Amino acid sequence: MYIPDLENRWFNTKALDVTIRVVKTGDDGQPYEAVTPEKLTVRSFTPSQWKIVISRLADLMQYLPAQGLDTDNADVLQLGIWSAVLISGLQDDLFAILALAIGKNDEFFDLIDLADAVRVIGAVIEVNRDYYQKQLLPLIQHFHPYVPQSNPASNSLL
Repeated sequence: MYIPDLENRWFNTKALDVTIRVVKTGDDGQPYEAVTPEKLTVRSFTPSQWKIVISRLADLMQYLPAQGLDTDNADVLQLGIWSAVLISGLQDDLFAILALAIGKNDEFFDLIDLADAVRVIGAVIEVNRDYYQKQLLPLIQHFHPYVPQSNPASNSLL
């Protein structure tokens, strides 16, 4: 059985471009919007971060549709509505999880627009689902044979 290399836990990353928007006051006293592009790197969660993520996910999971959410086959409208519900209703838990994956603080999400926030959500799910299914779950199964086998076609977020 293949045992994943835990030293290489950052192997799954995704680069993402976002736009930072800040209202500043010019020399003439008038407000203006300063726009700055920023590159983010979304990384798999570390083992200590997983503990935080799991506790915060418990609150978020109650907002998933009862039948689950097939993130691989959901259409844009389904993902958009679900993301908007999460962002509007549970932003503290959601932004805390996202901030861990991108190495920013929660306030970072006040500086980007909704479209960029949804893209960050998608990237965090993609990176960590892959890490969980391809590296963490096989390792757990190696040491504990009673853990069910991964089903990549499942409706699970991770």
